[in-house]
Amino acid sequence: MKVNKRIFVVGGLVLGASGLFATAARAGLRNNNQVQIFSIFRSPNNSNAIQASGSLGAARASTDSLSYIGCQTSIDINVNAIQGVCWARTPTRRVECTISANLSVTNSDDDFIEQMRSVGPQSYIEFTYLGSGNSGTCTSLLVANTSQELPPTP
Repeated sequence: MKVNKRIFVVGGLVLGASGLFATAARAGLRNNNQVQIFSIFRSPNNSNAIQASGSLGAARASTDSLSYIGCQTSIDINVNAIQGVCWARTPTRRVECTISANLSVTNSDDDFIEQMRSVGPQSYIEFTYLGSGNSGTCTSLLVANTSQELPPTP
């Protein structure tokens, strides 16, 4: 049986060329929530309301070497208090908001602390504070742990 070598060569070229244009299959929504800091309104006492937002993964993957966002909590049994802080930085500005809660009294500040503790590697964080400078007392905090946020990369 005689086999036409030309058919195999042409078929091989077509299959090889299609492999060059193939891309990896990707599915699912992906957000790239870079760190942002901005004023959202003026309160009646002329104090700025500052909001910062962004995801840990997008901050880590940022093209600049300065952007970050995060939260941390700490307990000091000597003063019977727990403190939380969230901070954010862009290439041009750094801000933070803080909250303190008494360990022996339950109040709404405990909810802020619990939210801060829920931050994980794929978290999106958004916080607001009233203040005239780069820091103030937290007035709102959103932590979203979702699959669409970029995971941190080295």
